[in-house]
Amino acid sequence: MNIIYTIIILLFANSCFAVQYISNIDRGISLSKETGIPLLVIFSSSDCVHCNNLSTDLNYGIFDIYIDKYIVCKIDISSDKTISRKYKVRSIPDSRIFYGDKEQGKISGYNRKQYENWIINGNK
Repeated sequence: MNIIYTIIILLFANSCFAVQYISNIDRGISLSKETGIPLLVIFSSSDCVHCNNLSTDLNYGIFDIYIDKYIVCKIDISSDKTISRKYKVRSIPDSRIFYGDKEQGKISGYNRKQYENWIINGNK
């Protein structure tokens, strides 16, 4: 029952405000498996200029019409080094799309137009 409430809250929050993030990738993968909604994982750091540009664009709704189709998980790798090693993050921002626990796409760096195209296509 908790998972249903979580999904409703995520969907409602995404439709009313800028992107709402979850911060646990395992939880995001579980939600993706249970709902069939793809998971967008963004590995970033608060001291990264390009990461901050991406966060600003997400928070101000630049991608709102596309981002609704994702569960969004944002991971600060400066506070969790093990996760960056596990997922072999080499540069940031590093964004990946998962369908369940299967990684289906990746984009490194941030260029607004390229990122928008990547989000629209769901890397398919």
